[in-house]
Amino acid sequence: MSQVRVKTMVWRGAGEAESEPVAPPFDVLAEHYTLHWEPARTADRGYVDTPDLRLHDKGVSLVHDRFAGRAARETLTVMPAEGPSATSSAAAVWPSFAAALDAEIRDRISDLAGIRALLPVSRARVRVRVARVLDDESKTVVRLVCEEPRTTEPERVVLTPSVAIHGVRGYDAAHDHVAELLTAAGFAADETGPAASALAATGVLARREAASAASATMVADQPARVAVATALLQFLDAIESNVDGTVDDIDTEFLHDLRVGVRRTRALLKLAGDVLPDRLAARYAPHFKWLGDLTTPNRDLDVHLLGFDDLATHLRVADPDDLEPFRAHLDKRRATRRRQLVRSLQSARFATLVRDWRTALTATLTTDDVAGAPTAGELAADRIAEAHRRVVKRARKISPDAPSDTVHDLRKRCKELRYLLEVFGPLHDEAAQRRVIRDLKRVQDSLGEFQDAEVQLTALRSYAEEMAAAGTGTAACLLAMGELTSTYPDRMRLDDLGERLDRYLGGKTRNHLRDLGGDAS
Repeated sequence: MSQVRVKTMVWRGAGEAESEPVAPPFDVLAEHYTLHWEPARTADRGYVDTPDLRLHDKGVSLVHDRFAGRAARETLTVMPAEGPSATSSAAAVWPSFAAALDAEIRDRISDLAGIRALLPVSRARVRVRVARVLDDESKTVVRLVCEEPRTTEPERVVLTPSVAIHGVRGYDAAHDHVAELLTAAGFAADETGPAASALAATGVLARREAASAASATMVADQPARVAVATALLQFLDAIESNVDGTVDDIDTEFLHDLRVGVRRTRALLKLAGDVLPDRLAARYAPHFKWLGDLTTPNRDLDVHLLGFDDLATHLRVADPDDLEPFRAHLDKRRATRRRQLVRSLQSARFATLVRDWRTALTATLTTDDVAGAPTAGELAADRIAEAHRRVVKRARKISPDAPSDTVHDLRKRCKELRYLLEVFGPLHDEAAQRRVIRDLKRVQDSLGEFQDAEVQLTALRSYAEEMAAAGTGTAACLLAMGELTSTYPDRMRLDDLGERLDRYLGGKTRNHLRDLGGDAS
């Protein structure tokens, strides 16, 4: 069966954005066709995406329309960069996850969205008019769907009208003819999709680009304290921007991104905080340790639950369903810990911390430098070289039977070096930066697999003891958990780490570090 053709075009005849919708002229079709217009309707539209715009980045629009009135209905339409669209009429409630959507939508976006929630990132009111285009035999040869959107969130903007030309099987020539006529009248093919237009017009994309550009403002000759304070302000922005999503439990990545901001703050205070005035690093480091300790149990539980189904695949004797009491135990623990986390993030202590920290960092930007104070370039070269030496020193102690504390210490030193590389990245050649991080990432991947397995094994044993003591673990569940513990030693082998460390300790990595401008000796 042939595919029904749909071509979407946007009206360009009105020039720049207008304060009121401009109705595009369809009278150009009157010489060749008869148009039967249905009564106009208005839809409440949500342009749906992940919080980090993963669909937009792949050229995909996900549009949710609700029509009120006697013929109330709703539609959810996915429009990929290439290929046909798909529409579902099932009700949708946001935030949601791809797995909860109808198959025709889910199958097209689940890989793109991943573990992130979906929610409207912009909203609009859309006047929709539908017309049947009839030929001289009064046969419908094309359907037109004309939309005149006006955004309501996050800003009020009148968007460019568009028309979707829906073909009718057997009338491809009429479809092409209508498209030609509309092109001549001032329409153009929609190359980006409706969501991209809304995100651009309402400033969503500009704000994201501005946040990204802010991290590239560091220059080598600026005072080191300014560079460090600016980076710390960016980390604080990341922390604050993820608080609401964490509190509302929209998805687990909000807490993850909040913790990344905290970890980067703690690392930079430790590794370069001495260039800040008034002992700021010493005064604030304990507060960010509190914040890190506060969020760690919640993140650990999220990781267990996100990987639960994969964990069950390691069973060979027990049935995966035997683990369901364990899942229920994790859910209960997470709910308890989340209440504690929310209270802390809404506490006066947290509010005071972020307020005073921002004030102190902002004041640092205008503090007079002391004589001989280092520049950002000098600080970067010195601290990256020092962090690399710490990595090398600990890496040389690693063997296949190295104790876990030694492995964990190396992993922490690698993280510190990675954070420094990322903070001072704007000072480096992009290609050289990528080479150094690639060398380091290979080592980090092996260390992470070892450390994650060890943490999960310890937690699994602890949870089994808790459930046994509380009487919430069935015999089948506890036996299945016992079986899982026996699989971890194979996942805690360091066989491939030695080869990756040898490569990292070799001459190529030293040369790559020298390309950054630091001493790699």
